[in-house]
Amino acid sequence: MPDTLTFAALTAFGLESVVRRELEALGYQADVKQPGRVSFHAPPEAAATTNIWLRAASRVVVELDRAPCADFDDLYDLARRQPWADVLPTAASIGVRVSAARSQIRSPRSAQGIVKRAIVDSLVGRSGQLDESGPAVTIGVAITGDEACIDLDTSGDGLHKRGYRPRSGPGQVKETLAAGILQLINWRGDRPIIDPFCGQGTFLIEAAMLAAGIPPGGMRRFAGEVFGWIPAQAWQDERAERRPLPNAVAGTQLLGRDASGDAIGEARRAAERAGVKPAVSFRVAPLGQLPEPADIGWVVTNPPYGMRVLEAAEAARLHAQLPPLLARLPGWSHAIITAQHGFERLIRQQATKRRKLYNGTIPCTLYTFRPARQGERTQPAFGDTHDRDAVLDSFRAAFAKRWRHLRRWPKTHGTDCYRIYDGQTPGVPCSVDRLGAFLRVTPLRDDTSRPIAEETVWYERIAQAVSQITSAPPDRVLGPHAEPPLDIRQIAVLEDGITRTLDLTDPASEPQIDRRLIRARLQRMASEHVLLLGERDPACERIASRCQNWTRVEQPEPWLLQPVTAATSGFSEALLQVPRAGWSSDRRQQAQLRHWLHDICRRILPRLAAGGTLRVVTPGRWDAMRGFPPGEAKVLDTKDRTIPEDFTHSTPHRSWILSRSRGANP
Repeated sequence: MPDTLTFAALTAFGLESVVRRELEALGYQADVKQPGRVSFHAPPEAAATTNIWLRAASRVVVELDRAPCADFDDLYDLARRQPWADVLPTAASIGVRVSAARSQIRSPRSAQGIVKRAIVDSLVGRSGQLDESGPAVTIGVAITGDEACIDLDTSGDGLHKRGYRPRSGPGQVKETLAAGILQLINWRGDRPIIDPFCGQGTFLIEAAMLAAGIPPGGMRRFAGEVFGWIPAQAWQDERAERRPLPNAVAGTQLLGRDASGDAIGEARRAAERAGVKPAVSFRVAPLGQLPEPADIGWVVTNPPYGMRVLEAAEAARLHAQLPPLLARLPGWSHAIITAQHGFERLIRQQATKRRKLYNGTIPCTLYTFRPARQGERTQPAFGDTHDRDAVLDSFRAAFAKRWRHLRRWPKTHGTDCYRIYDGQTPGVPCSVDRLGAFLRVTPLRDDTSRPIAEETVWYERIAQAVSQITSAPPDRVLGPHAEPPLDIRQIAVLEDGITRTLDLTDPASEPQIDRRLIRARLQRMASEHVLLLGERDPACERIASRCQNWTRVEQPEPWLLQPVTAATSGFSEALLQVPRAGWSSDRRQQAQLRHWLHDICRRILPRLAAGGTLRVVTPGRWDAMRGFPPGEAKVLDTKDRTIPEDFTHSTPHRSWILSRSRGANP
């Protein structure tokens, strides 16, 4: 073999620049001549150096020859003229791997046979038989267009097989891809890393090995070790060396979290085999339990994207949960590799950088989010709301005024369930409701122009302001994403002098406080004839149970029809044949719901006695009774009579009274 050889480090698409920098750090001048292939010239000993030290490359090959190749005859001649006796070890077991792109040679299997035949003919002649009882050797043939390149593989198994992980879990990134991403984001070992979907811990183990300077190939064997023209001492010397990152800080926190106990167990065992167990920390924890170890750092993760792990809908839900979670780390940067379609649109935020990569055969994108530093105009990573400080001051003033005005309501109105704030301040479209000893902050509408993470942080600031003004403990102020304290899930509330128990973990059990006047009327007419649909309020259920059967019509008493909502009961769902999803903003679905509602009203109206009325209540601003034939009933909009006075800016429900028109068929 000559003193200088042409090598190529093969890599996944998108990581060529990383591998080139790695080669230059090892002292080799490298060049990217085609996607997935980084070429360099070096002495034979470079096979040991590169196989043991390259972290992002897939394998290292020696480029034996490159020539035009239009057909199988050209391919045979190219393979036949190589000095195989000088290249291959004695009695080598030869395998051939062929790839072809934009070539007239369209059958890789036939090309494999041609190349193997040419090697045998070169070694023992056409009539001879090759002894293949020795070590396995792979010859690679890459055909691109009308050119073919013959390679000798010096790696054997792919370089992602480091030796510390005997098997890969579903959805895991390869070790080479994980190491490449760490270098793409320019992590230098001086900042902590958190992976909330760590799985078997690939990112963190690779980070620990990178910072400590542990050779990624130091635990395994390579095909090139049987080649006599590569000095055996070179392999030993490279395995014994350590090359830590220049800026690496001892004790930098590398934290992994995952909901799977089996995956965490595998991660801990892999870290021990890799020799980095003291440097990493793995723990079983749900997505919401994210540690906060430092003011700055990196979140590097590969969330499930519904192909190998989880269903697509569940994966999308997990992706949407990431921004509020990462907003808890305002000074941190985030690197997320995912194949989730429309990820930036899903989280309503643009990444600082994007890079196309492949996780195996799955095309992915690496999204990098960096916080805006002082003086920069770049998009902040997640959750920066300082541009809304003036709006928050206006909210505080408006809310404090409302709180002083309404704080005596429990005594004067016999209720501690009422609305304190109803979106009076421009830019703060939310409500603040009192539920006994708790306060609930709820957006009145989604602001789709703002990133999800920013809205999460914004409402956390609103909740903090509410806590300060009312002197309520922070855990008694529940924001849109807040959970009630573990030790308090059921609370007692007062409404119109009646004490009731609410389950804070079940939104359906919370009182729709805008219906207080309706519930009060139900109390007064508890012995009358009432039809109640879709209302899960316990008090209303008790009232309805005392009412007469709705099919009996004996006197002109009023009826109440509350159609199906998201918290509908099975009874009302079956009766109205309306899906449980409730009211929709889609016009087509609204038309269907309106048709069903009108149909049930037509079924009820003929049963009314003379002078009888039907009351209809629907959630939101939607005009459900629009288009109801005036010849069948007189429709009177009564929402102003049923919405309590503490609701000043929102229309939480609509209500109507329907009475049979004169002359309508009974």
